[in-house]
Amino acid sequence: MAKTREVDKHIIKALNEITTPIVIRDNVRVIFADKGRYQSRFEHIADKKHHLKVSDIELVVPILKKPLAYNESNKKDCSKCYYGKRKGNPKTKYLKIVVDFREVRLGRIVTIYPVKRLDA
Repeated sequence: MAKTREVDKHIIKALNEITTPIVIRDNVRVIFADKGRYQSRFEHIADKKHHLKVSDIELVVPILKKPLAYNESNKKDCSKCYYGKRKGNPKTKYLKIVVDFREVRLGRIVTIYPVKRLDA
């Protein structure tokens, strides 16, 4: 049974406007993952429980190209987490982008959400 959640159509529109692949350092290309478990990847990212704004989506490319910090994911073997500064919100200051690197020189954006601190 598929889970039905509320999605923000403005976030999906902003995600569709991002040109992919995004080339980050060492000529690594980053694209959006095809499908999530119960939703499409864009629907997962645009889920209202993520509390994202359109201005956060506009920061995805700059954060991937020049992150404040990045580290290996604690939950998955082949994933890295990229962190960048959000605009405006003092409670959740940072944006976390999880990228799966199972293929050589190709990353897939799995999810994006705000966090309170770096390395969270």
